[in-house]
Amino acid sequence: MLETNKMNKKANVGELLKEIFKEKWDEKFIFDGPSSKSLSYKEFFGLMLGYKEKLSELGLKKQDMLCILLPNSIELVILYFTSILMNLRVVPIDPEKGVSDIKEIMSHVDYKTLIANEGFDFLQKKIHIKELIDVQCKSAKKEDLELFDSIDYDAIYLIAFTSGSTGIPKGVMHSFNNLIQSAISFNSKFTFGSQNIFYHNLPMTYMAGILNLLVLPIISKSKIVLGKRFNISNISEFWDIPIQYSANTFWLIPTVIELLLRLDRNPKGIQYAKSGKIIGCVGTAPLNPITKYEFEQKYSISLYESYGLSETLFVATNFPDSDEAGTVGKTLDGVEINFLEDDEIVIKVPWMFLGYHNMKTDQLLKNDRFPSGDIGTRNESNYNIVTGRKKDLIIRGGINISPKKIEDYIRKHHSVEVVILGVPDKFIGEKTVCFFVPNTTFDQKQINKEILQEMGRNYHIDQFVEIAEIPKNLNGKVDKPKIRETYGLEINASRH
Repeated sequence: MLETNKMNKKANVGELLKEIFKEKWDEKFIFDGPSSKSLSYKEFFGLMLGYKEKLSELGLKKQDMLCILLPNSIELVILYFTSILMNLRVVPIDPEKGVSDIKEIMSHVDYKTLIANEGFDFLQKKIHIKELIDVQCKSAKKEDLELFDSIDYDAIYLIAFTSGSTGIPKGVMHSFNNLIQSAISFNSKFTFGSQNIFYHNLPMTYMAGILNLLVLPIISKSKIVLGKRFNISNISEFWDIPIQYSANTFWLIPTVIELLLRLDRNPKGIQYAKSGKIIGCVGTAPLNPITKYEFEQKYSISLYESYGLSETLFVATNFPDSDEAGTVGKTLDGVEINFLEDDEIVIKVPWMFLGYHNMKTDQLLKNDRFPSGDIGTRNESNYNIVTGRKKDLIIRGGINISPKKIEDYIRKHHSVEVVILGVPDKFIGEKTVCFFVPNTTFDQKQINKEILQEMGRNYHIDQFVEIAEIPKNLNGKVDKPKIRETYGLEINASRH
């Protein structure tokens, strides 16, 4: 396990949470747009107590591992915060992943209980979420908030699995204190407060859906509005819930920005965006400066691009009165960004991850700095710029995709030579392109059908390109730069 600089003692986080809940006790905290439910801080804490009692009855205790395989929902949010109250280790898994991906992640964790929806009958130790939905809200009193004092906020809280360049998912471990301190540092640049209403339509099982849209709003004493998880099929409904609940703070990924810019023709949405002061934070992938300009002109929404990794959380950001297009902003307080001789970005943060759950990390940090795999520079005005990456990952719609995982599957099941590359795409960030040496059994539609079933729709191959042979270098390794050069593919910077 990696050493982490513990910024505050556990009591400080407990005091912060008590202060927030006491001050906001009778005010509304979270709104569920699709179901029209809403909860005050008091009601939310009462449900946390009810969930705590039920999970305790199921045998869960301190530092037990709880896997959660649920879609975006108010119940998922309650589970995350109940797990803090019980000092559980949470392993969120995206239910839209394919069967093989889910099985692989589950094989890396010795979990006590799994909470899921209908389906997933192939999994063991499963509890249906209905058992918790039926839990009654406890009659909570402010004195019950003293429970926040007995929690070890530096213990492992979150194990978030992210795709690695090797094809093996990495379980990134963080304490709740890490999430809190990173969110506080980020918010010092924005000063979000009770006037901010965050709109949450990103996947709740990924780091951005947890840190950016749950932890950040609560430490800011802001409100949260839950919308439908974004996809291209609901683009025409994008503004419906934000308008209904007067949402004014968004976390937008470049995919969403591009699709709204090109496909949104809803005059009500455009009018709403222009009528109020709306802030748009941007993360998970690079934002084209031209796209930024066009979006801001269309909606009158200021976009502030930021930079972070699953391992380091928030690192840098643009913010009001300090914004420069084409950069990821200035380094956050307490963070150090350096550049190696090959321009790789190395990062030191006070909220460094606690290691990988399923991989050795003893030799990973050098002088307490994390090698990002990204390459970049810093301009004369101290804005950080990400110019490319060393890591072999595709970032498709803000989700990390392992090319090796797709390559291994096709080679194993179809005995064909393939190379998978990410190619810049204005709508989804990068599209997945398969270069292949054909054989008589190579069926592109069948391969995509199998990939959809086994790995999930994020692994869908967008384009197939037939080539005579796979170029290799003197070491016998596939020469991906040669393929890019031959086919005129621009190398696109990205991050996760």
